[in-house]
Amino acid sequence: MDREADSYSSFLPLTEAAERLGISRLKLREAIAKGVVAAQRDNQGEWRADLTGVHDISRQINAIEADPDVLMGLLFDEVEALSTELQVAEAARDRFAALADRALIAAEATTAQLAQLRSTAERAFGVLDRATLAAEQARAEVAAKDVELAGQAGQIERLFTLSEQAVATAALARKPGWIARLLGLSGPTKR
Repeated sequence: MDREADSYSSFLPLTEAAERLGISRLKLREAIAKGVVAAQRDNQGEWRADLTGVHDISRQINAIEADPDVLMGLLFDEVEALSTELQVAEAARDRFAALADRALIAAEATTAQLAQLRSTAERAFGVLDRATLAAEQARAEVAAKDVELAGQAGQIERLFTLSEQAVATAALARKPGWIARLLGLSGPTKR
């Protein structure tokens, strides 16, 4: 089982194998067709090259003279592989474009929300300014009322004092002879 896993992992995609060998994928396909490089198809039908045990393969690959019919088949395989890669790349591009569109829509929605928040904040600050002004005016009115009430409390205190004096004077006036003594009139006195 381990030997099978190691064997399978030594099979590389043609692009990677060609890069390691320093040749084109088409030249690698030629080498596979001539049996210089072992290869097999994977589960997706893609060729994988086995580079284990391959030493100084560059000379052998460069010495290969391809049969035109074989070369034509290899070219068709390469075109098919490149077409598949292009489809995969286009699908990835479409996914990225869709992501970019969604990101742009989200950014526009966020910008609109930000504008609404800014407008709401400006209105809130306006209300706060008006409330602060109203509170300051109310505080000034309360201070003025305090002064007015203090003045009225003083007047009421004087009125109480005057009424107490008037009550005391009226009580004295009920006593006989008080008015005569007040006016300096003397009348009969008791001895």
